Amino acid sequence: MRNAESGAGSVTPHSALRSPQSIDPDNTLLWRQNLRRLEAEAVRDAVLAASGELNLQMGGRGFFPALPPEVLAKQSRPGNGWDKSPADQQARRSVYIFVKRTLGVPLLESFDQANADTPIAQRNITTVAPQALILLNSDFMNQQAAALARRMKSFACCDPYAKIEALYEYALSRQPSDREIDVALNFVQRWNDQDDRTIAELCKLILNLNEFIYID
Repeated sequence: MRNAESGAGSVTPHSALRSPQSIDPDNTLLWRQNLRRLEAEAVRDAVLAASGELNLQMGGRGFFPALPPEVLAKQSRPGNGWDKSPADQQARRSVYIFVKRTLGVPLLESFDQANADTPIAQRNITTVAPQALILLNSDFMNQQAAALARRMKSFACCDPYAKIEALYEYALSRQPSDREIDVALNFVQRWNDQDDRTIAELCKLILNLNEFIYID
């Protein structure tokens, strides 16, 4: 029988094995998939898809999304040359958004959409506080959270468990864990589970999860 502590026949203790993370912390050797955030346009499109509002119409004329007054105020004549498209057109994919210099869509700009004034070969990828703020407070996110709440309600009018399961399926394409169901139910019951605004706030919370905008 070989001695575990002698010569070539020795066995390396499990505790002495080095993990891939300790050997290659920067993932240069690609021992795992790098965490990747969705591009700005894909973030907007994913929100629309989760809410059930996404208009998949292809081709044709582009559309003008609604812009906050403070953005339009940058123009010498605020609003001049920027039309207002119907709501169903504003729900089309972001690739059809009209682009005009100095009039960027705040949600897209906050997630590093390319600046129309400057040609670039590669987009920056940043993680900054305004991204969280715009996902929590913008009119667009409030509208889509309300639409997602209506979608949940139409799927499961009276069953709170089914509502939470539908929310996770629509937003994250998976079933929630038991703990996630308990947390969601406690959230709505703490405020008012009959109030559509409370359900909409829960929807907005789920749309703000890292899991929603990051591919892992």
